[in-house]
Amino acid sequence: MEVQIENLPQKKLVGKRMRMSRSDDRTVALFRGFKPHLGLIEGKLNATIWCLQVYEGALNSNVDVYFDKWAAVEVNDAATLPPEMEKFTIPEGLYAVILLQGIHTEALKTLVDFYQNWLSQSPYILDDRPHFQIMGEKYHPLSPDSEEEAWIPIRLKF
Repeated sequence: MEVQIENLPQKKLVGKRMRMSRSDDRTVALFRGFKPHLGLIEGKLNATIWCLQVYEGALNSNVDVYFDKWAAVEVNDAATLPPEMEKFTIPEGLYAVILLQGIHTEALKTLVDFYQNWLSQSPYILDDRPHFQIMGEKYHPLSPDSEEEAWIPIRLKF
């Protein structure tokens, strides 16, 4: 697994959010409610879709802990806010970026390896900021050729 360390500048997004847990995963419903309204968002910077997880405090391994999940796109300062959509700002910060490849279950294995192995052996710890995936043109969750980037907030241990 190749991990890149990136300093992400502040990003402004517009999208929909839904409260869920990993045991009560409603991601499909979230994106079904979001995608039909993409054309109403004026001020999009590109067609890339962002999937954010905003935890209350640190990431928790308990599958029953609720968090806000967002389906969103990056926008400029003058973006319009369609009905039922909200604005969200990702603060500037340091991120570990990994490429997730393959069908969803294979991508999850890469994430588990990151948390269980790479992170514990690195000079970094998780930071309390949004986690997110960037799903570009190569993202097709049921395809073995699918690709997405996972951005995990980190900071130095010391």
